[in-house]
Amino acid sequence: METKQISSEETVQTVLLPIDLVDVDPNQPRKTMEEIEEMGLSIKSVGKVIQPIGVRPNGTRFRLIYGHRRLLGSTAAGKTEIPATIYDVSDEEAKIIQIVENLQRVDLHPMQQATGFHNLAQTEKLGVEEIARRVGKTIYFVRQQLKLNDLTPQWQSIFLRNGIPLGVALQICLLPAETQQYLYDEQVSEEDEKSDHPDISINTYIFTRYKGNLAQAAFDLSDAELDIKMGSCHTCPFNSACGVLFPEEENKPRCSNIKCFQNKTALHIEKEIAKAKEDPTTIFVYDGEMPDEDIKRLHDDGIEANIVGYGEEYRYIKEPQKPDWNTFSQALKKRKVPAKEIKEEFVKSEQEYSEKKDKFEKLLSSSKIKKAFIISSNTPTDEGKYAYVEYIPKATANAAKKAIASGEASIQVIDNEIERLQSREARARELDQEKIQRKIAEAVNADTNIGRIPKQSTSADNLLINYLIIEHIPYHLKAALNKVVKLPALKEPATFDEFKNGLRRLNKMQITYLLRRVITEKNSTNLPNTRGGYAFRLMAESLGSIPIVDFEKQQKEIANKRQAGVNKAIGILKEQKKETQKKGKQKENNKQNNKVKNLPGKPTKAKAA
Repeated sequence: METKQISSEETVQTVLLPIDLVDVDPNQPRKTMEEIEEMGLSIKSVGKVIQPIGVRPNGTRFRLIYGHRRLLGSTAAGKTEIPATIYDVSDEEAKIIQIVENLQRVDLHPMQQATGFHNLAQTEKLGVEEIARRVGKTIYFVRQQLKLNDLTPQWQSIFLRNGIPLGVALQICLLPAETQQYLYDEQVSEEDEKSDHPDISINTYIFTRYKGNLAQAAFDLSDAELDIKMGSCHTCPFNSACGVLFPEEENKPRCSNIKCFQNKTALHIEKEIAKAKEDPTTIFVYDGEMPDEDIKRLHDDGIEANIVGYGEEYRYIKEPQKPDWNTFSQALKKRKVPAKEIKEEFVKSEQEYSEKKDKFEKLLSSSKIKKAFIISSNTPTDEGKYAYVEYIPKATANAAKKAIASGEASIQVIDNEIERLQSREARARELDQEKIQRKIAEAVNADTNIGRIPKQSTSADNLLINYLIIEHIPYHLKAALNKVVKLPALKEPATFDEFKNGLRRLNKMQITYLLRRVITEKNSTNLPNTRGGYAFRLMAESLGSIPIVDFEKQQKEIANKRQAGVNKAIGILKEQKKETQKKGKQKENNKQNNKVKNLPGKPTKAKAA
C-alpha cells in the first residue's frame, strides 16, 4: 500500500480495490463516456490500469470521485480489481477533486466543466475567486465557463453533441432565454435536433439579428404608432434601459423581445418604402444576397432594387463625420499622447473634415451621388436606413468598349471602364487565393504524414511556435507589448510573405520576453501542484532574480513557528486531558467509597461538634 501526504492533516491511500465495491457518483461533472470499448482494449493489451481512479469511503463501499472511463474500461476488459486512490474527504472536497482531475483531461467538454463549476457555486456557495483559486484557473476562465450554464437545455444538448463551437455557445448564452428559443426554432432543423452529430452554422450576421440592439435600431424608439399593440420602446419592459434607475444612463439598451424588434423593423421598412416611392430622388438598394422572389415582389410593386458592391452600378459613399473633441481626446489619452499634441492633432482632424465635407457637398450637388434606402444588407443594423451611394454606370459596359475601340469615348467613360476592370480583377484575385487555400486544406487533411510524429522539425515549425505564442497574448496586453516588441507585420499582414518574414524577424530575446509575459498572465494564479503552477515556477526560476529559496526559507520558518504553536497547544490539551481523566477516576473512586460507607448496618462516625 502506498500513501501520499496531501496536507498537514490528511493522507490518501493507493490500493488495489475490488471493482464491485465501487459505486458511480451520479453528480459527477462528466456526462459523456466515449470510446469505452477502445479503453477496454487498451487496458487488456497493457494488462493493467496505469493511472489509479479516485474514490472515497461510503459506508462499507466506495463512491467514485474520478476515473469513470477507466472503471468501465476495466470492466469491459474483464478485470475484477482496479488501482484506486482513497481520499477521506468531504462532499465539497470531492467535487473540487473531480473538477481539477477532469480539467486535466483534454476530452472533457466545456459544458461539463461549466456544470461542475456551477455545482461548486450553488451547492457549496463558493465565489468565483475561490473557485478559480481552488481549481488553479483564472477568474476570467471560471466566469466564462459559468456563463455557459445560461444556455437553454436545448442549446446545451446541441453544444454537448458538438453541433456548435465554443465561440458560438458563448455568444448564445448572452442572449435572453426567450431569444435563445427563437434562435433555436429558426436555426436548428428537425434532422439536426435528432442527429448525434448536428452541424448548425451561425455567423456574426445571424447573431446581429437576434441581439436587439436598440441603439442601432432603424425605427424610431419613441414611435408608439408603429406597432400600436406594443407601443413605444421607451416605456417597454423588454427594453433593458427601463430596468435601471436612470434610463438615460443606459448607453447600450437591448430588446429581449426579438420577435417584436424584428416586426417593428419590418413595419418601419414598409413605411419608409411607401415614403421613398414618392421621392424621385431616392433609389432602393441592397448589398449581398437577396432572394429572387423578394426582388420580383418589389418589382411588381414598382420598385427597382439596385445592388451595391464591387463591380456593380452603385457603391456606398460615407458622409464625413465631424470630429468630436471628447471622443478624440480620450482615444489619444489612452495612447498616452501629450496634451499639446492632442490639440494639434485635433486641429488637423478638423481641417481634414472641412476638406472632405466640401468635396462631398460638390459630389452631392452632381448626379453621381444619390440618396438610397437600404432594403436588405449583410449588416443587419443598416437595413431600413438611408445612405449615400455613388452611381457607376454598369449597363454601358458594352457601349463603353465600342466607344473606346472607336476612339470616341469621353474621359468619364474611360475612367469608369478602368475602375470596373480593376474592381473585377481585385475580386478575382481574392477568389484565386480562396481556391488555393481550399486545395491546400484538402491536401493537408489527406496527407498521412500529418498524423505521424515527424523525424525532424523544420524552420517553419519554429516560426509556428512563435505564432502560437503571439496568439496567446491576452487582448488587454497587446497594445503595451507592441511598444516593446514591434509587431506591425503580424498585426494584420497583407501577404503570406509579410506574415512569414514578420515571424522570422522576431529574435530569441523578443520571443522569450513574450513567452514570459504570456506564462505570467495565464498561469500566475494556478495552484502550485498543477501543470500551470509548475510552468509558472519554471519560468520564475529561469529569471534568476526571484529569491524563491528565500521565500521557501521564510515560509518554512513561519510553518515551524506555527507547528511549534500547534504542538504546544496540543501538549497543553493533552495535560488537560490527563487531569480530566485523573479527576474523573478520583470522582469515581469517591462514589465507590461513599457507597461502601453507607451500606446498611455499618456504623458511621459522628460529626464533630
